[in-house]
Amino acid sequence: MQHILVIMDITVPINRNRFPIAVIVYLFMTILLVLNLIYTKTENMYMNGLFNWIFNSVALLFPLLFAIIAFSEYIKTRFDKSAMIKI
Repeated sequence: MQHILVIMDITVPINRNRFPIAVIVYLFMTILLVLNLIYTKTENMYMNGLFNWIFNSVALLFPLLFAIIAFSEYIKTRFDKSAMIKI
């Protein structure tokens, strides 16, 4: 019994005119977390204010990192003439 391996190249062109929704969402989340970090009242906290500030700062890093990655991917697909998805 022989097994036949079929290799197919499927290419999907990239839509360069798409709106960067991921960048906007992650930037909005980053702004909300920065505002939360600034306006959090420390006198009503169940723990000390330093721990709350550190926790909110670490939580701020993730949407900021995702915003930077999404923006770089958007710029790369926007200006790369040979951008495509290959399956």
